Amino acid sequence: MITALFRHFLIERPASKKTLSEWKTEINRSGTTLQERVSSAEDSEINRKIVSHIVGIERWGNNRLKVALGEPLTMDEYNDYRPAREATWQELKEDLSQARTQTVQLVGELESNNVDVSKTITHNQHGDLSIKGWVRYLNMHADFESRRLK
Repeated sequence: MITALFRHFLIERPASKKTLSEWKTEINRSGTTLQERVSSAEDSEINRKIVSHIVGIERWGNNRLKVALGEPLTMDEYNDYRPAREATWQELKEDLSQARTQTVQLVGELESNNVDVSKTITHNQHGDLSIKGWVRYLNMHADFESRRLK
């Protein structure tokens, strides 16, 4: 029940208030903020873990969103999408930039293909999320986690 309330009030309800075009603009804008936070953070073990986590979730979520474009659903974990443990701070920052760019492009592709935004795709923890719910989740997750950078 708590998961359903979280999904409805923090993900799906706010997600439904924007079009995919608006979400594309929002994801792009928040990507700039995300890059600014990462650029001003120091190269530390905790910051590397945070950025690696954000990148892994962003890539994993993009893979789930591709299901709406006809790719098969793979019920995997986000860990397989994280950068290599030995990635440098600069490499992690580049991975994050590329992951967010891919998200922006993917949202544009979803929009141009007129996908049914009410279609749901399973999230391992939060259950079935709509297409816009997934976009909201990725945006919300990166914003939340990046606030922990020091």
